[in-house]
Amino acid sequence: MNRNGSGDVTVTVIADKALVAAEPGVLTDFRSEDLLKAGWTITGPETLEDGSARVIVKQSFRNPEEATNILSQINGGKGPLKNVVISRAGKDTNSTFTLTGQVDIDGGLEAFVDNETLMLLGGAPYAANVAETSSDLGDAVGMKFEAILPGNIEETTGLERNGIITWRVSMDGAPTDLSTVTQSLDIVSNVSRVMGVMVRALLVLWILGVLVLAFVVYNANARRRTPRI
Repeated sequence: MNRNGSGDVTVTVIADKALVAAEPGVLTDFRSEDLLKAGWTITGPETLEDGSARVIVKQSFRNPEEATNILSQINGGKGPLKNVVISRAGKDTNSTFTLTGQVDIDGGLEAFVDNETLMLLGGAPYAANVAETSSDLGDAVGMKFEAILPGNIEETTGLERNGIITWRVSMDGAPTDLSTVTQSLDIVSNVSRVMGVMVRALLVLWILGVLVLAFVVYNANARRRTPRI
């Protein structure tokens, strides 16, 4: 998110080399028509050097309210994002940005699938693969949530590095709290505003000084012109 509240929501999905080898359809069966209609831009699917595959979808927003709405579209009714809200308070030159909500994988793989897909497939995709390997969900799926918010971080439950706040999401059903507050102070704009006030004040004083000087000169000239008896 930028200082003015605009920004981008980006979702990156990566299938590792083993999944691509076992299920080549992750590349050829990707459908993007609905995403494009909803205003998303799409990069991929593309195969990376290590044999994994990646898809990146992105959508821009103009303010925190639009960002919150886009996040709700990603999540659907039963997804892992629980009441995730981004808000902004204050003036343009001194704003407080707040991120609240949780990421909670409380439905296993079904947390990543909408109801229509569940009905179509008869269950969560790849659930059988995970069951066959007797793996925990965390061994098969990983998720992280990242946020870049303007200003200095006042408080956060994530880990900050190079301006990026990151949360590693637990796959065992334990909620991940996203609570974060940042303070954005535009020093340049504040200084410019103060300087503008000072310049206007000095201009007023200069005009008053000119008027006073003109009045004094006029009176002096008037006295010199007064005839003596």
